[in-house]
Amino acid sequence: MNTAKRLELNEASIAECGNCNRQNTSLSVSWNSKGNVLASSFQNGVKLWPTEAITSNSSHNPNSLREISILQHNAPVDRVRFHPTDPSLLCTTVEDKSVQLWDIRDRSTQRCLSKIQLKSSRGKCAASVEWQKSGTANHLVVTEKDNAVRVYDVRKLNKNATQASKGKGGTAEVKSFQFDNILADTHFSPSGTHLVSAARRINDGMGIIHIYPWQSGDIDADGQTFVGHTGPIYALKFSPDGKHLATGGNDALVGLWDVESMVCTATIARKTKFIRSVAFSHDSKVVACCSEEKGVHLADVTGRDIGSVSLEKKNDSSDRNRSRSLNVGPFGSDEITFHPKAHIIACARGENLGPNVPQVSIARLQYSETQ
Repeated sequence: MNTAKRLELNEASIAECGNCNRQNTSLSVSWNSKGNVLASSFQNGVKLWPTEAITSNSSHNPNSLREISILQHNAPVDRVRFHPTDPSLLCTTVEDKSVQLWDIRDRSTQRCLSKIQLKSSRGKCAASVEWQKSGTANHLVVTEKDNAVRVYDVRKLNKNATQASKGKGGTAEVKSFQFDNILADTHFSPSGTHLVSAARRINDGMGIIHIYPWQSGDIDADGQTFVGHTGPIYALKFSPDGKHLATGGNDALVGLWDVESMVCTATIARKTKFIRSVAFSHDSKVVACCSEEKGVHLADVTGRDIGSVSLEKKNDSSDRNRSRSLNVGPFGSDEITFHPKAHIIACARGENLGPNVPQVSIARLQYSETQ
């Protein structure tokens, strides 16, 4: 008899960040390692939101936030990624063909610390950028839109933000790989020894996962490939404990993989449109996914349903306990991320914002346990 307790969503209190209009759309969100600052992309910049009040145990959490700072860029910002351990170091992908590093404590100079100039002539920005989370976390992996993957040592980046890292003896680029398949996202493995790329296979359109050692080895001779979805894979994320991998695809499915065996152990099929983003909670117990459809869906790591978060801020107190509601909130999200220390999820609401939709929604989640 299975006596394992199941999580069930009880309530989600919503806080909203920013006004909605075409200039203030947000495609990406990232929490710093302390969890006290949330970064969100917007047109020609990054907004920094103070989140201490939301993460406190106070019963009077705010229902709206105002930014504490804006990091101005010369072009639209596509993705934001905080360093996994340094709470002040932020990486941005920018539509001027660059990847930039910023110290968020230096808000007066409005200049990035250093910059990587993309080598591909395709697209305006990188397809993805992610930090190495193991060890000293000194490396970035950048996926370009010509299906090249490049690993950079950020310690070797030129501190003059007006220049890109050059291909000389002291270059910051330490490894590169070129694929024939069309890449959407690349992450370091939990051990930091391998890269994991989500791709669309060119001969049949299947969504595949490439796993290959990045420091030494060849993607063909030393790598492995796993078929994961019937269409392109757009998102992937490892759980903080390194035991699970979530993939989101064009087939509207989320695949949950056992990392040690690389077997897909469960699928989540609660959306009808392609999965834009997946995320794990800090304790690796909850996986979330989103699409352009309303709300954010939650499940445990076995794929069992926990509930769906409406991103509509409820003004009527009698409606606060309406849980597990599907398709209630207005519009979906482009990217989601969990708080590093609490069951709080931030949602970048994307480009196609309707009336009264904020740039970012933050949901504080409360669960109950059932048999």
